[in-house]
Amino acid sequence: MMRDVSGALDEGSICSLNPFEENMQIHGTVVHIDRVYAGKRPVKFVRAVTKVVLAIALAPAALAVWLMVGMVSSNKGRPTFASDVAVRAAGFWAGRKLVDNTVAVRDIRLQDGTGRQWLVRICGQLKSGNVTLGDVVTIDGVDRNGTLWLSDGTNHTVRSRLIAS
Repeated sequence: MMRDVSGALDEGSICSLNPFEENMQIHGTVVHIDRVYAGKRPVKFVRAVTKVVLAIALAPAALAVWLMVGMVSSNKGRPTFASDVAVRAAGFWAGRKLVDNTVAVRDIRLQDGTGRQWLVRICGQLKSGNVTLGDVVTIDGVDRNGTLWLSDGTNHTVRSRLIAS
């Protein structure tokens, strides 16, 4: 269900899977923009499960290839060029995932027509559009504990669509 700031329900909308989250739409004026800060990257459950399943499914094949190459090559205990490249590639991939687990986050405050202020969180960079002080915007997103997480929106002042990465 989607709720606008007046509290009316829009029955034609898709409700979120989490019963504690509610899709909302807010129309108002930007009154404050915080600096960009580094936040934790949200965990995508389906993507994480898919990666684990793929790793479990591909591990036996990778082990078989590794054993076959080991039997065929005569490296006499020294690491081969292919094993060096494989170890460096795996280390780069794993290290990047461990170190770069942040995403740019920006909080903005909107004031609607009734004077109520709303906190909107933009996770990631804006791929489309821009927001500055005094702009009239409509924000669609998910309400999580009083903070509206932007999914998309419209900046009516400059007639642009707001889409976060």
